[in-house]
Order: sequence, then structure tokens, then C-alpha cells
Amino acid sequence: MNRFRNTRIFYILRYIKRNPLFLFNKSFYKLLARIINLKSLSKKLKNKDILYIFDDVFPCDLSSFRYTEYQHYFKEFENVIVLTTGTSLPALKVNDTIEEIIDKYQKKYKDRKDKFIILPLNNIEKRFLKRIAKNANKNLAIITFIQNIINSYHNNLILLEEYSIPFVFTLYPGGGFALNNENSDEILRKAMSSKLFKKVIVTQQVTRRYLLEKKLCRSDKIKMIYGVVTSPKQLNVDIRNKIYYSKEKDTLDICFCAYKYMEKGLDKGYDLFINIAKKLVNKYKNIKFHVVGPFDESDINVSDIKENITFYGPQRTDWFMDFYKDKDIFISLNRSSLLSKGAFDGFPTASASEAMLNGLLLIASDELKQNIKFTPDKDIIITDLDATKVAKTIEYFYLNKQKIKEIATSGCKKAKRIYSLEKQVYERSNLLKEIMKEKTNK
Repeated sequence: MNRFRNTRIFYILRYIKRNPLFLFNKSFYKLLARIINLKSLSKKLKNKDILYIFDDVFPCDLSSFRYTEYQHYFKEFENVIVLTTGTSLPALKVNDTIEEIIDKYQKKYKDRKDKFIILPLNNIEKRFLKRIAKNANKNLAIITFIQNIINSYHNNLILLEEYSIPFVFTLYPGGGFALNNENSDEILRKAMSSKLFKKVIVTQQVTRRYLLEKKLCRSDKIKMIYGVVTSPKQLNVDIRNKIYYSKEKDTLDICFCAYKYMEKGLDKGYDLFINIAKKLVNKYKNIKFHVVGPFDESDINVSDIKENITFYGPQRTDWFMDFYKDKDIFISLNRSSLLSKGAFDGFPTASASEAMLNGLLLIASDELKQNIKFTPDKDIIITDLDATKVAKTIEYFYLNKQKIKEIATSGCKKAKRIYSLEKQVYERSNLLKEIMKEKTNK
């Protein structure tokens, strides 16, 4: 061991001697800090059980469901290591680098100072991580989205197999997963044929059926947890004093919220939302429309309804609790196979679920018949991808104000049960603990 250490020091000193200007390069000190961090971890984690989180945005909190889930793991598991890239931060319209985000996070959570490793690794870092995994008592990795297993930037499956780290992954819609898509299927085959693959968590029945029909995975390897992880703050929103369209206010307020992944947000139905707005504003001047996300007047011409529509840009989860206090309806009209072949959204989407938890009436399309929990016309309104039909539905609620609160309240109660911490994060952490206990996880 001393010989290995002395040899490494020799090469570092020789490199500095040959490249003295390197000492004035900030990246040199960043690299040195990363190596020192790994060296410290290798000592601390010897003979310990370790949970590894592989991700491309955490600890950024704009991906609320991942942030909530991973924060929970820090509380439930003694030793957690996060291997992150930050490659999906631009999709969230985040300008900070992953290093800056980690630095801010660690200032808030000082006990997690040495818990982050930025991918890809250099050769020295690879040696340290291999030593950490080899000297651990038990290893297990959790991954969200197949793009964090294999993508155009890196192949984490190679790393997992090289270091013999068993893994579980969550197969949400999106994030590289699509139905009848050759690239997606190839990644799934590689991951699920690995000897280190332990379990896949699916959140939609269509996903479970697809894996079985395609013979990508055995049924005993699939864990069904319907829905999405939701932050405790959203689960605890009190809607008893919520203001609905009634005697309390004279406007009917309708919302749209999504990220923009393609022109005009066609996959999210933004064009339909604007079409609906134009149909209704022509008839009712007291209906207002609200758009949250990276959309503005340049996406689709809204000059003829400019007095009735407001754009807010992308917002963090906490912002919505105040925003939704006086909003009535949320529209979610997602199209499958438009962003890419086989691409689809979960039902309801995370944004739609958040709106329900804040007491909004959800009007949503369900092309793939994914709904298995919400009762149509009692908890939720399920509709077609038809602007005229949706406009008529909204007109019904405009004329029958009391029905908005009635259905919205029922939907909120149902959503709170489905997305509860017990049904979502604890189901996941308990599954990981069970797998961690298995003898094969060394």
C-alpha cells in the first residue's frame, strides 16, 4: 500500500515539476479536492453498507420528485454516495453548474460535505471508487430514468459492473424510456440482462405490461408503485380556505404547467390550451388563463387574448402553494409518440398531480388508458385531445360553479392517499433495505 501511495505522489510531483503553470489552474485544485474527498470516503466507508445514487440533476431541487426521494434516502440510510453529472440541468433552464449546485447544497447540509462525486471519473478517482466498493460490506445503487444507466455522455452500467454494484432503477415514463423504441429497448435489455440487476420500479400499468409482453423482464423483478414521489409540503397543503370561482371571486382561473421539450410544446398540448383559451375568451371575458413553464407570447400568437393570459416562466415547487390558492382548473392534454417514437407521459403528470394536491379540478387526456386510481367525473375529468370538447366541458363548469369545488376536493383527497409518503418514498426505501439485506449484495 505504501509503495502504491509513494508511486502516486511521485507521479503527481513529477507532473507539477514539468507543468508548473498548472498550479495556477483552478481545475487542478478542484481535481485535487475530489481526490482527497474520495480518499477520505474510502477510509470512512470500509466494511459499511453503501447506497449509491446515480443521477443527472440532483441536488438541484427543480426536479421535485427526485429531490424528495433522494433527501429521504439520506435520512433512511447511514451511508449514501451520490454520483451525479448535471447533464440534464439545461433542460430545467438552470444556469448554475453542477459544482455550484452541490456547493450550495452542502452549505445547507454540512453533514453531507463528502457525499458527492461528479461523473465522469478520471483514472485516479476510478481507483478510489473501486476500493470503496470492494471494501464495503454491502453495495446497492438506485437510479431514476434509463438515461442515467446509459446515454450519449456516459455508460453507468459499465461502471456498475466493473465495481460489482447491484442496482435497482425506477422506470418513469420519459427520461429515455419509450414504447416500441429500438434505442430504449436496447438499453433495457442490457440493464435487465445484467447479473447485478435486482429490481425495476414501475409507476404505470402500461410500463409493466410492456416489459412483460416484450419479455424484457420477469414479473418477480418488477415492483409496481403507481404515481410519483411528492414533497411533504405539497402533501400537507390545506385547501379548506381555498378561493374558487364563486361569490368570493368573479373570475374562472385556468392553468397550464409543463416544461417545453419541443417547439410550441405540442407534446404537452400547449397548442390545445391556447386554442381552448381563444374559444372561451371570445364568449366569456372573465375567464383567465395562466401559463407556468418556459413558454411566452413567441411560442403561439396570443395577441387576441393578451388581456386574459399571463406567463410566469419556470417556478420551484414552493412557489405553487401560494399561486394555486385562487386557481380553479388545471388542463393536461399530453400527446404520446410526438416528442419521439413511443414517448409518453405518466398519468397524471407530476405537474397535474401537484395541481390536484393544491385543490384544482384536473381535466386531463389519457390516451394510453393509464388511470387505475382516480374515479372519472368524481375525482377527475378525463377527456379527449379535442379543444372544442374541452372548451364545452369548461363552459359547463363555468355555469355550474359548485361542481368545481366538489370534484376538486374529492380529487385532492384521493391524490393525498395515492402520493402519501407511506405509499411512495417509504415503499421505495423499504424495498431497497430488503434488497440490501440479501447475501448476494457483496
